[in-house]
Amino acid sequence: MSEIRHLITALQRQCPPRFALILAWSVWWRTHQADARAYH
Repeated sequence: MSEIRHLITALQRQCPPRFALILAWSVWWRTHQADARAYH
């Protein structure tokens, strides 16, 4: 588990904050869409 956390931290340091925000939003959106499809 700590390896995954280390990898995420390394990626966050390499990525500009704007890119990290877009990536996080994209993951949230896909999850939200999958949940919406499951309930409709």
